[in-house]
Amino acid sequence: MQSLWMLLACAMFAIMGACIKVSSEFDANLAQIVLFRGLPSVVFIVVWAKLRQRSLRPPSWKVHILRNLFGVSSMWMGFFSLTVLSLSTSVSLTYTAPLFIGVWMLFWGEPSETQYEYWLFC
Repeated sequence: MQSLWMLLACAMFAIMGACIKVSSEFDANLAQIVLFRGLPSVVFIVVWAKLRQRSLRPPSWKVHILRNLFGVSSMWMGFFSLTVLSLSTSVSLTYTAPLFIGVWMLFWGEPSETQYEYWLFC
């Protein structure tokens, strides 16, 4: 069952990428694309919080704002790559992100025992 959810998620991301590509070809600017991508999620979360009588107030405003800034800028840059590059190139570059994170952590992350063992056996 889990593999079916993964296939559904891949299909939905492919459809989203294609919709972004098509909407950019119909002269929708990037701000509109980001707004209409995030707006249904915000509406859904607000309705869910009201129905469940949950608070949307974060425990730390600083961390909340930083997370939102990083999230929106990441979405903005990802959508920008979808509008400028071909769909296949953009998706391929997106899938290489874990490789760049690994290299970043290898050189600039906190050292751990496994990193020392890695360099010892290379």
